[in-house]
Amino acid sequence: MAFHNAHEDYQKLNEKIALELFQAKLTLRIYQTPHLAAFDVTSALMQFLAHKPNIGLCKNGSSLIESLTTNWQRLSTPMVAKSEKQSWYEFIEGLSSETAFVIWSSENEITGEIMISDAQVLEIHQQLGKKRIFSIQIVHEENFQKLFLQPYAVLISRSSIFEKNPSVITLGEKCKAPTLMGPFQDLAFMKDDFKFLGVKQDTLIASVEGKFADPKQFYFNQFANIPHRLTDRVVFYFPDIAGIFLQEQLGLNSDRCFTASKIPFWSLDLWKNWWKEAESEKLIRGLFVVAMKAFEEDTDLVKKIEAAVASARLQSSWTISS
Repeated sequence: MAFHNAHEDYQKLNEKIALELFQAKLTLRIYQTPHLAAFDVTSALMQFLAHKPNIGLCKNGSSLIESLTTNWQRLSTPMVAKSEKQSWYEFIEGLSSETAFVIWSSENEITGEIMISDAQVLEIHQQLGKKRIFSIQIVHEENFQKLFLQPYAVLISRSSIFEKNPSVITLGEKCKAPTLMGPFQDLAFMKDDFKFLGVKQDTLIASVEGKFADPKQFYFNQFANIPHRLTDRVVFYFPDIAGIFLQEQLGLNSDRCFTASKIPFWSLDLWKNWWKEAESEKLIRGLFVVAMKAFEEDTDLVKKIEAAVASARLQSSWTISS
């Protein structure tokens, strides 16, 4: 592919996708992965706002942010992280005027828990905007809302844990930092393989969960108050069964099922940097996340999961006869 016209081709592709997704001429950019999107937009802002060397971050819920901090540490970038005890108002009010941006996530990428309500999301963007600090929100495609595109906001889409879709970012009108690497991607690949939900799915997750005999096996039923969540997945938690065992028994591929127990323990140990609950290895090993698409494709999946759970418990128990 010739690159002499790459910048113009990239711009035309972005404009085309903006019209297809939002029927509007938004400042939109498409990237092959959300990691590339986040790296490009944060690097561009750091260069464009070199007079504002500080950055803020809230790692909670997103391994993507955790993956970026290593590079910032190498560059000795001054970082201010939001503590768990701080409210968003306290955190933002305490930021220096030399802060270029704050990057944060509104959902947990594994469980799909929506950690920040729509009203608070909008308030965070507005509060940071008043201080002329760019607000970079990582949001899953199922919960991508143009409503949040305030003047100082940047929205980075992240596909679910079951699929690897290209990432779309939209930039508020005040974000003038040019892309550093956008035009140098495989534009033909993204154009041919482009998929994006763009709106929150209306699924029948409650009806699916209602078919199971034991509601205690759902992850969110471990909470005193069940939080809002993305509706593209059903999240199970088994204290006595490793999720990988169920995945193998059911023959579910990674595009329909996610289990943390197949990941090496030294990688899982780093999860606690962005997800407090990951400090419990027992909880992580017992997670079993199934895409709603799997239930739509297999009407007997509920019965198969219950049978696999019963089989696992039977195999792990025994009696000693005298």
